[in-house]
Amino acid sequence: MQMATDQNFNQAVSGPLTLVKFGAPWCQPCRALEPLLHQLEGQHPNLSVVEVDTDQSPHLSTHFAIRGLPTLILFRNGQEAARQVGSPGSLRALAQFAGVG
Repeated sequence: MQMATDQNFNQAVSGPLTLVKFGAPWCQPCRALEPLLHQLEGQHPNLSVVEVDTDQSPHLSTHFAIRGLPTLILFRNGQEAARQVGSPGSLRALAQFAGVG
């Protein structure tokens, strides 16, 4: 899973299908979601998974109006396609949200 910052975010989401997790190290649901994201990325090589630390990248948090953690945003060719606040709860639900399951 790639880390994105204010400086490299546009490049990180420029691919055909990118799932971005906005989270923070102190957020327990964010940490619980990480193994599912790693698993999803491993099973679907056409999907890039990117993480944004909202504490380290406040500009991105403001730009994307992040109000709750974790927030997942799916990008298709650099454009926001879907958004979910909170953990999907299962690998299957996460894959469905990302459009790969």
